[in-house]
Amino acid sequence: MRQPNLSWAPILFVAALAATVASGGVIGGDLPWLVPLGAVVASGRVPDSVAAATAPTAGWHDALAGAQLLLWTVYHHLGGRGLVGLQALAAAVGFGATAVGARRQSTAGSALLVCTIVLLGSASAVLVARLSLFSLALFPLLVLLVQEDGRALGRRIWLAVPLLALWANLHGMVLAGLALLGVYLVLTRARREPLLVAGVLGSSVLAVFATPELWQTPLYYRDVFENVAAARAVGLWAPLGLGPFDLLYVVAAIALFALSRGRLQAWEWVVCVALAADSIRTARVGLFLLFVLAYPAARSLRLRAPNPVVLASVGCCFVALALGLVVVSRPTSDTALARRAAATHEVVLADPLLGEWVALYGGRIWVGNPIDAFRKRDQRLYLDWTAGDASGRAAVDHARLVLVQPTSPAGKAAAGDPRLERLASSRNAVLYRVRTL
Repeated sequence: MRQPNLSWAPILFVAALAATVASGGVIGGDLPWLVPLGAVVASGRVPDSVAAATAPTAGWHDALAGAQLLLWTVYHHLGGRGLVGLQALAAAVGFGATAVGARRQSTAGSALLVCTIVLLGSASAVLVARLSLFSLALFPLLVLLVQEDGRALGRRIWLAVPLLALWANLHGMVLAGLALLGVYLVLTRARREPLLVAGVLGSSVLAVFATPELWQTPLYYRDVFENVAAARAVGLWAPLGLGPFDLLYVVAAIALFALSRGRLQAWEWVVCVALAADSIRTARVGLFLLFVLAYPAARSLRLRAPNPVVLASVGCCFVALALGLVVVSRPTSDTALARRAAATHEVVLADPLLGEWVALYGGRIWVGNPIDAFRKRDQRLYLDWTAGDASGRAAVDHARLVLVQPTSPAGKAAAGDPRLERLASSRNAVLYRVRTL
């Protein structure tokens, strides 16, 4: 009897495992704020300010209208579990693409091992749903495209142009993809095919401009890179530290490099060194390094895979489990106080994530995400307040309610602030009213 072809089993297993891990995660900061802006996009207008904020934001350059519309649509129909489901889908696409590429350059067993290491090292990006979920899916697809082009030079590299155009409307890390593509083309194909390289790179740059801001798209990136949080290296801009997720990333990166035995192609060396250096400064960049290192690591191994029937069966079980986890997930279970604060329609000063939920529920905040939309002086005052510094005390004067996590620096400072009257508390939030003098 002819055996069924189950060459896809390792890919299903990896994609389903990543989706299962992601579906058990939570919604983090830098995601809920896009939903109310998506409602504006759905009405037929690209936002030029943050409507939920009372601090001035006029003239903001919004290049991510595509992400806002998509997230609003998902949340509008499925609620918070829809955002978790989108994270699970992004993880499945990203890790599935890496499994496809690693399998084409090595054995199924090697692909399984390196993808598992990448999953462990990128746990923070997989377990916490943020706006970067779009790059979690699209960066590995670009790496796969580049790797496949390197194996057999051809015209498929032009597919990078529409991929980057899509990516540019979803997440700012498209610049990392553009840089990777440029390094690959210059070091691999420029000498033999200069016209093709010039055409692809030129078209790719134009693709990054294919946002609602068009020629003003660079102004969006200017504001992002020059915001005060980036200058202070806090929040999403925090450097590599000694936390468990950071240590997992470091161990995974070292393991993948050791498995590769240093047998990286020239363009892979350049990209990996750049990403490694950047990840020390901004820890979240490390995710991309692991996806690139997966290929030379897989090429250096020749491991047999488990029985494909077993892999396919377990993969199907993971698919069912991921769907079940998404359906029963309650990622917004502790946002009752944010909803309560929003219902008052009074100005709320809130920790970043809680402030995003206040905005999503239709409330008003003073300053929050996206931080780069605000004036520098308001950014500095707000970040001083979130850090619990005395220099941020004046931020309270801009609000009628204060909503904080009790263990955050702002929450600890609020607990001892005589200007605040405690109204209510939950497991992860405390709501205060600002006393009138």
